[in-house]
Amino acid sequence: MKKTLAFALILTLAAPAFGLGEARAEGFSITQWSARGMALGNGMAGRADDPSAVAYNPAGITQLPGTQLMLGTVIERPTSRISGEWTNIMAGQSAYSSTSIEQKTWVIPHFYVTHQMSDSAWLGVGVFSRAGLGNGYPDSWPGSSGLVNVRLQTLTINPNIAFKVTDRLSLALGAEVTGADMELNAHTRVLPTLQRGIDSHGTLKGRGYALSGNLALHYAVNDQWRVGFAYRSRMDLKVTGTNRWSQQVKHGALGGRLPYSPMQDSSLHGTIHLPDHFALGVNYRPNEQWSFEAGVTYFVWSAYKRLDIHLEAPVNGLLTEGAKQWHDNWGFNISAEYKPLDWLALRLGYVYETSPLNEGYADFIAPTTGRQYFTGGVGFLWDQWALDLGYAYIRVRDVMYRNTEVRPYVFNGRSHRSHAHSMSASLSYTF
Repeated sequence: MKKTLAFALILTLAAPAFGLGEARAEGFSITQWSARGMALGNGMAGRADDPSAVAYNPAGITQLPGTQLMLGTVIERPTSRISGEWTNIMAGQSAYSSTSIEQKTWVIPHFYVTHQMSDSAWLGVGVFSRAGLGNGYPDSWPGSSGLVNVRLQTLTINPNIAFKVTDRLSLALGAEVTGADMELNAHTRVLPTLQRGIDSHGTLKGRGYALSGNLALHYAVNDQWRVGFAYRSRMDLKVTGTNRWSQQVKHGALGGRLPYSPMQDSSLHGTIHLPDHFALGVNYRPNEQWSFEAGVTYFVWSAYKRLDIHLEAPVNGLLTEGAKQWHDNWGFNISAEYKPLDWLALRLGYVYETSPLNEGYADFIAPTTGRQYFTGGVGFLWDQWALDLGYAYIRVRDVMYRNTEVRPYVFNGRSHRSHAHSMSASLSYTF
């Protein structure tokens, strides 16, 4: 058992090397924490009856006897286009552009283990991601001076202890340790109207951590109705790193035309504010075969007021500080699970999310303004094993870019044709 747990944890921690971040809820939150959860449109706060409850509602692990283990991953491939009018400085006129994001496959791992310590106390540990972001564009696209690629990876280790207060009420308390890795690339040309203009590629890299916590409640009203509530606190990722340019521009460069240094290597520090997360679910089980759930989530994205990455060399061409002024947003989910056979479960779900984006400050880093999920999946159960498969089609509403004079790297236009196909698999074992 120790070898199995160690191997599973190594796989989970190694998975971010393959890239993670795009399979997310609105903004850059991530809530797809298991294949079953994906298939049910994240309708797990009230159910909370498999090891992924550690992420969805840790108080629900009191429903799990003995020791249980789950290991899995989410794989997503998104697509989108950004189109609009931009000013071609070299030609001295406006031009129309339509650019597709680079096709990338993102991998998000998850790992959970729960253990019943006594008749009233359970321990659960989860390794999963609460936030991630990944977008890429061609090096020569019109917005390259502000963004070519952006990536934010996080991984959270979340131990929990859950107590059965009564036969019907369970409570849980947990701590979170989150590590983050970020990178932003841009392509800048200094004084492009001069023959002596300089092209340079900027790369911003940083790593950081955050400490946070969570609370949860699960209540069985009777044999048919269950209610679950979970809260995860805000994460303030403290980031340090560097900004490097392929070619630096010194003071007085280009015949003294540049008294400042727009492209200068620098160290950096800052804080990325990621939101509190509330989840409430009501589950109804009329019989052994059927289970229905309706739920709501709430993200406090108003914490993301600005991008606070500060450079020691403050004038160096990369957009690292700027107002965002995002809004809090809601998510609503409904789901159904049907077990026609002892070894088979069929699942469907739907999610509708409002947008946190303030379009007055929209940029190309996170081109999204509300989305819908159409989800489904199957589960196979035999003896002590369970294999869950989930699928989600994610449809994203268009983002409009207007009044871009306040954001020099953004041109008037829109992000459109945005959608993603997401798949997940989870394998569980009960010892």
